Formats: sequence, structure tokens, C-alpha cells
Amino acid sequence: MTLDPEQKFTQPPPRYNEASLVKVLEERGIGRPSTYASIINTIQDRDYVKKIQARFVPTEIGTVVTKLLVKNFPYIFDTAYTAKLESELDAVEEGEERWTDLLNGFYDHFEEELAVAAEHMEDIKRMEQPTKEICDKCGSPLLLKWGRVRQLLLVLKLHQRSR
Repeated sequence: MTLDPEQKFTQPPPRYNEASLVKVLEERGIGRPSTYASIINTIQDRDYVKKIQARFVPTEIGTVVTKLLVKNFPYIFDTAYTAKLESELDAVEEGEERWTDLLNGFYDHFEEELAVAAEHMEDIKRMEQPTKEICDKCGSPLLLKWGRVRQLLLVLKLHQRSR
């Protein structure tokens, strides 16, 4: 037996590109060919991901939104549920299930999770987090606050205008 003194680090899995994302969606039974393009457009249009060298890289807001939704809507955002819903939609299309029964089943879970989320879900637009940073101009502490797509540092008090 020999020892190899070379240090190696575990590499994260590669980022998805459009083809690999579609492949994973197909493997998990999520979506259908007619919806894959709109899924990809939506995650880009809402700035949840950026395409860098043909790969999707999550943005700050994409990571936060995903965590909030998965935490507050665990049943709806479970991939097994989503795949099951796809097969139920197929059953509706084939006349084996009534669409009203399918929607009632969805809304039973959704209403429960929505009520819990309404009470407990964090409102990231209202969150302010103090930092140890200080404003160069006035010495006031800076706050971390969410803008439309990313966090911003804001001065705790307004600067005095020079007259």
C-alpha cells in the first residue's frame, strides 16, 4: 500500500445547461416538452439564474426565493408531488380523472400551506439586517436590505446635505 500525498477536494456537480436541465426534468417526470422552454425562460426572466458560459448559475434572489418557497410550501414543491401531478394531468387528458377533482386535491394542500406561509413566511423586502460596516461619509452604520434582485447596503441615517 502506498500513500499519495496529493490533496484532492470534492468537486460540486457541474451546473445545468439547457439540455441537462431538460434531461433532469424528464427523468423526474416534471413538465412536458411543451413546457420546458417556458420553464427555462421564466427562471431567466425573473433573474433566478444567469447564464454564464452556457450554464445556469443561481442568482442571490433565485437562491433566496427557492429556499423560501421550498421551506414554506414543502408539499407543492416536492418533485415527487410535481411528477404525480403530471401523471394526474395525463389522466384528465385521457378522460380517466375529472379536472375538478384534480384541482380540489391541489387546492386542499395549497390552501393549508398558504395559510401557514401567510403567517410565518419571511418578507425579504422588509428585512433589514445590521452590519458591522460603517459609511465612509458620515460614520453611520450600514444596513443590509433586499432590492429587486439582490441585497444592498444602505446607510442607517440620511446624509446631511452640505449648504
